[in-house]
Amino acid sequence: HTSDTSLPNDRCPLCMGDNECAISRGDNANNCWCMSTPISPQQRHRASKLGYELNCLCKSCGAEQPQTDSVDSWPSEVQVASR
Repeated sequence: HTSDTSLPNDRCPLCMGDNECAISRGDNANNCWCMSTPISPQQRHRASKLGYELNCLCKSCGAEQPQTDSVDSWPSEVQVASR
């Protein structure tokens, strides 16, 4: 596991909390929670858009469905006007 940025390997790129990654703790990847828990593709995409394509998400963020009313879901012209 390698991170895309300077974010520590044990941090979730979406909430900055502990991602409980087995590899970042020096354990075997087969012992990681993510090997038996589905990860939301939408949340992986959100992390990738932030530049953290290779960083592990935490259980909570990995399972969450993004809010449909977030600024990122608005048309691009509205996003620009709102920022």
